Amino acid sequence: MIKDKLGDYRKIVLRGDIVLTDFLDFEEQKEIYALKSNDIDLYLDGGYEGSERKRALIGYLDNSKLNYDIVILQSTYDPKFGEISHRNVLGTIMAFGIKRNTFGDIIVEDNLITIFASLEISDYLINNLTMISRQRMDFKIIKEYNQKESKEEIKTINVASMRLDAVVAKAINKSREDACELIKSGLVLINHKECLNITHTVKVKDLLSIRKFGRVEIIENLGLSKKNRIILEISVKH
Repeated sequence: MIKDKLGDYRKIVLRGDIVLTDFLDFEEQKEIYALKSNDIDLYLDGGYEGSERKRALIGYLDNSKLNYDIVILQSTYDPKFGEISHRNVLGTIMAFGIKRNTFGDIIVEDNLITIFASLEISDYLINNLTMISRQRMDFKIIKEYNQKESKEEIKTINVASMRLDAVVAKAINKSREDACELIKSGLVLINHKECLNITHTVKVKDLLSIRKFGRVEIIENLGLSKKNRIILEISVKH
């Protein structure tokens, strides 16, 4: 756990060296902020704006010369031979025995697979990640990820409860059954972590990442309607 490493990181920084961490998930990013102070700088980056998994640079830093050693790998695939999902890509990489913290976000959209990886494993992935879901891959290094511009919509929804399936269904205008299928398929993340439990209780300020639909942030609980349904203000980014 990252909390167990904070003391070692602090010692490294105090002797004048710089720490570059592995990729951190949302909870680890919150923990690493314990090291930030007036004397110690801390910066996070995952290779593109809005990234979920990020590497941290810690030390006495010049923010004009930050290098996170993140390599962006990209390959196309042909949907006529079958769709490829985030889970397919992640499962294939993990089958190599690669640790999850050595690579960051995986984005699958528009017949493109983009992987944000640490410099240390980039060559290995290029040379070995040649097949996903029985389709040939040809990963190459790209200089910059062309990120789609997201559109934000603020709206209110009424839900019977704060169950994950209920909130997802209303947020993306789908049936409860469709929402359950998305959750059980691993396509819904809560605060950047996969959640397969349809009855999980969602809280205000939670961030839901729903693959193929976008991100939903629970902004505020506005109280109850006349029919005792919960009124939520949410932000939806497509």
